[in-house]
Amino acid sequence: SELLTAGTDTTSTALEWAMLRMVMHQDIQETLYQEICDVVGDRKVEGKDIENLPYLNAVVKETLRRHPPGHFVLSHAVTQDCKLRGYDIPYKANVEFYTAWMSFDPKIWPDPMTFNPRRFLDPGNEVDITGNKQVKMMPFGVGRRICPALGLGTLHINLILARMVQEFHWSCRDGETPDISEKFAFTVIMKNPLQASIKKRSRTRMEVKP
Repeated sequence: SELLTAGTDTTSTALEWAMLRMVMHQDIQETLYQEICDVVGDRKVEGKDIENLPYLNAVVKETLRRHPPGHFVLSHAVTQDCKLRGYDIPYKANVEFYTAWMSFDPKIWPDPMTFNPRRFLDPGNEVDITGNKQVKMMPFGVGRRICPALGLGTLHINLILARMVQEFHWSCRDGETPDISEKFAFTVIMKNPLQASIKKRSRTRMEVKP
């Protein structure tokens, strides 16, 4: 059950947060839709297209940065007595990492609370979400205990988000502003589930059926 929960709840949580941002930021949604139209055309987005959709990848990374499904990584243990910034960490002590603080740190991310996918497209600002090159965000953990489904999970989020935006236009329901409050469950979910107005897109680019 833990395997199924870890493999489904994290993906569905990330997708709900991503769709919240599509609803709140119409300009980002339409930029993403335009990229899909330019790269894919009228056919359905497939897994092979994901690497050719840089803005889509940036939207997903920004979602994982701003709304990490898990705010902690798996517990680690100390293999020997050590010091960390003046604190004594004894042998075999459990160490917990609260990774969300890293995503919200203004020393790492300019204007960290703003949802801005383009921060991942700026030259010289490449971010390795595995933490192998530099640790700026840890949505899947790092090191030997990094999530084994990182590749599959990111593919699913990218592909499902792309298809949802390709087929439908998403907006606030009756002019309501979505609530971005968080709630801790198995993952960090929306306190009040997202409700949106959804319209089928026509085959003509950038048009929405009434």
